[in-house]
Amino acid sequence: MDIVVRKHVAVPMRDGTTLAADLYLPAQGDPCPTLLARTPYNKDLLATLVLLMPDPLRLVQAGYAVVVQDCRGCFHSGGTLNLFFHEAEDGADTIAWIAAQPWSDGSVGMVGGSYLGAVQWFAAQESPPALKALAPFITSDQIYAPWMYQGGAFQLGFCLFWALGYFAIPELHRRLAAGTAGLPDLSDAIHAFADLEQLYRRLPLADVPEIQSAAPFYLDWLAHPQDNGYWHAIAPGRDYHTITLPTLNIGGWYDPFLAGTLASYRGLREHGGSAEARRPGLIIGPWSHGVWHGDFRERDFGPLAGVDAIDLAGEQLRWFDYWLKGAENGLLEEYPVKLFVMGVNQWREDDDWPLPETQFRPLYLHSGGNANTRHGDGA
Repeated sequence: MDIVVRKHVAVPMRDGTTLAADLYLPAQGDPCPTLLARTPYNKDLLATLVLLMPDPLRLVQAGYAVVVQDCRGCFHSGGTLNLFFHEAEDGADTIAWIAAQPWSDGSVGMVGGSYLGAVQWFAAQESPPALKALAPFITSDQIYAPWMYQGGAFQLGFCLFWALGYFAIPELHRRLAAGTAGLPDLSDAIHAFADLEQLYRRLPLADVPEIQSAAPFYLDWLAHPQDNGYWHAIAPGRDYHTITLPTLNIGGWYDPFLAGTLASYRGLREHGGSAEARRPGLIIGPWSHGVWHGDFRERDFGPLAGVDAIDLAGEQLRWFDYWLKGAENGLLEEYPVKLFVMGVNQWREDDDWPLPETQFRPLYLHSGGNANTRHGDGA
């Protein structure tokens, strides 16, 4: 099959900003449905990209056009990056642009994991008519928790690593190429990233000049320790009743956003805005954030544990074939929940999560006052 790749195609946003997208298109044939991925991690780095989404070439071979876009303020796209805050409008504008292209049949689905998964929830908030289905992967539709804070505690280990390594340093590279930053600025950020253990211990936490100019949103995260209006403005999962799309929710038992994946499934099951939304799919494997083979230093969960064993890309294609192409593939006759059961190391399918036969039992922590080590009297 011949595939046409068009690099750095300009996509206009409602405020005049232009975002860059790569198109992967069948060389011949009628207009087809489109799968969209929006990334802040550089659309040109395919080796990184395919860790977070199915291979674009496989998707094209399956009969889809594929659009991979740099998010606002990232790499080849214009504008200023403010993580999460422009993704609803930018996602909706991109979907409307796709639907108007001659190679599009007017129907769009979204793919991708982590931040590429979160932007799907934001786009769905805008209810663009062309958006027909989602497949959010290892992500959360809530940003305050579990993304930035857990139990009220700032996720310093993750947030500082993420903001400095994945946004501040790339932004300083971009500014250096444009002549708006100097090499000492970039060098300071790289040295700070190389000694993160020391940076984690610096107080006050906001004292990070290496990050302040290139990723100022990090300081905003620190400045909003309560789940208040700042976070509510970027919390698609607060309004499940407004989401009418079918969603295939995919996560890992060891993924940091597992709680978000399960909450998304449960929230839509109970409060989704349509019958299709209230029938979400759920796949949970023995994976962590970026480790898809189920083989860890402490435990190998066997040959069925990897994403290839269940053909995770194929599972997503069947989902989109049904909802975007109208394929009679029996999707709705199957169980909506597919889980890897660790220990027996087998996949099982069921009607719902929590599993229908689950018996809940409260457990209470107590001790005689000496539960401070594993040899203590905690129970």
